[in-house]
Amino acid sequence: MAALAPLRLSAALGRRSLLASSSRQPLAVRPLHASAVRLAAPPIRDHAIRARLVRLVDPDTGSLHEQPQSPASILRSIDPTRYWLQQVSAGDDETLPICRLVDKKAEFDKEKARRAEKKLAAAGGAAGDAAPTAKGAGAIKELVLTWSATPHDVQHRLQQARQHLHRKGIGARVDVKIISKTGKGVRGGSTAASRAELLAHIAAFLCDEPPSETLHVRRKGEVEMLRNESQATVSFETAKGRGPGAAATEE
Repeated sequence: MAALAPLRLSAALGRRSLLASSSRQPLAVRPLHASAVRLAAPPIRDHAIRARLVRLVDPDTGSLHEQPQSPASILRSIDPTRYWLQQVSAGDDETLPICRLVDKKAEFDKEKARRAEKKLAAAGGAAGDAAPTAKGAGAIKELVLTWSATPHDVQHRLQQARQHLHRKGIGARVDVKIISKTGKGVRGGSTAASRAELLAHIAAFLCDEPPSETLHVRRKGEVEMLRNESQATVSFETAKGRGPGAAATEE
């Protein structure tokens, strides 16, 4: 028993030394970076927008309406089955929040394309030597026009759509939607002839390009007329090759 006394004393001194050491040099704990715990905030939409007045982005021109509006009045003027009212800027003491209309179907299509692209990329990585997906696959741009849009505005917006198609390459797509502007009547003051003329002009502008060795633009499917012909939807995409009209253009 006497031989155990030095061992107990040595153990007690060891514990005392450890406690003293830990009090002099506290254990360093690296704090979590804010980005590691920050979750992406969901978009603020519709009745969740708390501001009394907001500035609305014009869906036709992309510019801000000069007159501030209440979220409630905007929601009363839109079709809730087709659009969300989404806050894109919170504003501050000097500026009002900014909101825009989000087309639900277009947003769904974009999300669907993103999921498909992610799935294809994952499948390609798992396959190892699988062929890569097209550069422009999933690159979708939505273009919204009105039947009463000016020729200058139509030309400007179509030029942006054409640049998107050729910049993104094979697999890129533009969804063109033509709607009636508020206050212009059911069909936006258009006639059957003027609607057909506008649709033909859009197709000609996007598809009638000089011959290319790598890609061409083609219409994807037929024109879809909705809401008693007050709305039209048509898509265009870039495809590989010179296109059926290349030879005729060269002649």
